[in-house]
Amino acid sequence: MNRHSWMFLARHLALALCGLLAIHLGIFESLENKILDQRFRIRGRAPVAPELALVDISTDATSEFGTWPFPRHIHGMFLDATTNLGVRSVIYDVLFSKATDRRSDKFLLSMTAN
Repeated sequence: MNRHSWMFLARHLALALCGLLAIHLGIFESLENKILDQRFRIRGRAPVAPELALVDISTDATSEFGTWPFPRHIHGMFLDATTNLGVRSVIYDVLFSKATDRRSDKFLLSMTAN
């Protein structure tokens, strides 16, 4: 390889490393989010099937169930109620990041087995 080829390779390797570093640092994340927001604005609202429901854990729930995070048996009771109402499928997006008592965990686990 001649000197010109080495310089070409080094320059492109440095550019690739800078690009990877920028991605790792999240430099393009804001731009990506703005582009995605714009795509959704252009598309408009998508129709939602009437048999679908979004259930959100609101701040009002803390007055009934206490401070967040709720004990896991509360989540199990919700899943049990949905089963009793005939719900066929539940997509659950909750991060259980703190320790809890074993009995509460077992109850939630039993409700997810249905």
